[in-house]
Amino acid sequence: MYLLSAAGRGVFLGFLRNLTPQVLFLALFGYFAARFAVHEQVADLLVSGFSLLVAILAFWANVEELFAGAFSQTAAINAHLEEVKRQERRIPTRIWRMIKFIATKKPVTLLELLLVLLFVYAAIIAILTVALQTTVSMLEKHL
Repeated sequence: MYLLSAAGRGVFLGFLRNLTPQVLFLALFGYFAARFAVHEQVADLLVSGFSLLVAILAFWANVEELFAGAFSQTAAINAHLEEVKRQERRIPTRIWRMIKFIATKKPVTLLELLLVLLFVYAAIIAILTVALQTTVSMLEKHL
């Protein structure tokens, strides 16, 4: 499996390393949103909104980077993906066509895709849990 190989390990570790800023910005969002609820200051609202935006963009970029790196070694999949993008506009249909292609041509890669999705969902849970704990801790000390 590519992600566990010497070449793919960097992609996986980079994904994990990039989770820290997401936790930080989600915690800032929670803290300033709670401050806004109590003090109703516009600055708190602006900082919380900006923090949420940065957290979402960071998560999206991190997941894109993981997927790009996880499957970059498979030229056949990349070629088929480009063909599907040209033929199909609807994203769910694109995804379904890619899954069918990978399942028939590269079944081990399908298993790796499922593992990557599992990593992403586990990361979402970890990010939300740590951000919530950090927010609660900050609120207990400062409100």
